[in-house]
Amino acid sequence: MGSSWCVERLHRVAAHTHETAKTFRVECNEPVCALAYRNGMANLKMHTGHTDNARRILTEIPVDAEDDSAMLALSYRTMLLGLSHLWDGDAYQIEAILRPALIQAERVAGRRSMVASMFAAVLAAALHERDQSAAAQALLANRLDVIERTGFPDAILLTYRTLTYVALSQGDERRALSLLYSLGALAERRRLPRLSRCAIAEQIRIYALRSCSETVDRLMQQLDQLASAFEQEEFLPYLPQYRLAAAIAKTYAAHAQHDVDAAEKHLHTADRFANQLHRRRDMLTIKVLRAVLVQQRNATQAMSLLTEALSLATIGGNARLLADTHPLAVQMGIGLHTATTGLRLVRTSQPVAEQPAPPAAAKRTAQLRCGPLTPKDAEGRRSVESVQHRHVEQADRPRDGYQRRNREVAPEESVPETLGRHPLARR
Repeated sequence: MGSSWCVERLHRVAAHTHETAKTFRVECNEPVCALAYRNGMANLKMHTGHTDNARRILTEIPVDAEDDSAMLALSYRTMLLGLSHLWDGDAYQIEAILRPALIQAERVAGRRSMVASMFAAVLAAALHERDQSAAAQALLANRLDVIERTGFPDAILLTYRTLTYVALSQGDERRALSLLYSLGALAERRRLPRLSRCAIAEQIRIYALRSCSETVDRLMQQLDQLASAFEQEEFLPYLPQYRLAAAIAKTYAAHAQHDVDAAEKHLHTADRFANQLHRRRDMLTIKVLRAVLVQQRNATQAMSLLTEALSLATIGGNARLLADTHPLAVQMGIGLHTATTGLRLVRTSQPVAEQPAPPAAAKRTAQLRCGPLTPKDAEGRRSVESVQHRHVEQADRPRDGYQRRNREVAPEESVPETLGRHPLARR
């Protein structure tokens, strides 16, 4: 019995619930098959919310699995380890695992190899979380076609999502939507509802922040129609993830309609599924959204909620939490930064001059729009996003020395000729 047999059996295991999967036993003694089985079980554990158990399974490597025939299975194991930390919101740990693995894969098989591209997909997501969006974009340059052709669904989803958020951070909303349309088309061709879920949910977020109510309603109908796909036996393990994404999307949609009660109801549902799945990174997003909704009610605990979310984000190096969640959260972060800076100034020995009240025009200018910024405003957005970035210590970054342009995923002029000129080593 070969490894293909094991992969086929694992596919059937993944179609069942965790309780059914526990009765499955491997009947193959080949090291590659045993390793593939462990990868499949770890993947199933992770998608059902048990990232710690998944990592424990992945660390148990068969003794005789360290050979060329097991390279792909071992590489998939490494990607799963990084992905589990991504779900836990630990960008530092992802980089510690995948940076050396990526360098080794590029040296052995080349930059556009399947393994190197698979590692790059997860590592780029971590770099964007660290507020190194240019580095994330360059890491994925000239790799999108490889990831689409040979990558696992999780790698494809992460790649498109990262590139979408990078485009939004650069003020290029048109490119972000184009990427999501392409992801939706790919999902339809491949019949991968998880990719469809991501494409639709991210579109809802973008259009909701633009207050495009009719478009949001249409997209919400499409998202609701996806529920039947996840209720099929083959995709049942992914149903809680779908419900989590749908609840967050409905929160954005309700908030765009100024229906705070409905938004809080959907956010409560999202919080329940995030806790069930132990999705710590999504929990941070939910905390920030809750702070935004509480602020809408002029409640006093909004800033304490935001402070807690920022503190937790700092531990994992998630420097773009506010900017990638909601523009009102960024505005609240500015207020929090101003308040804490003022407190520090009071404790200094130098007297602090009383600041005059800003004119009414300045107050109107300071009010934050509830939509992604245009390219004209992108430069100003960078200073706003640094409010959260100051909470995260930046470690030294090794240079990778790639020489390729991002012809597949971005305009040529947006990616430097080499990484020597963009902030991969130190921001």
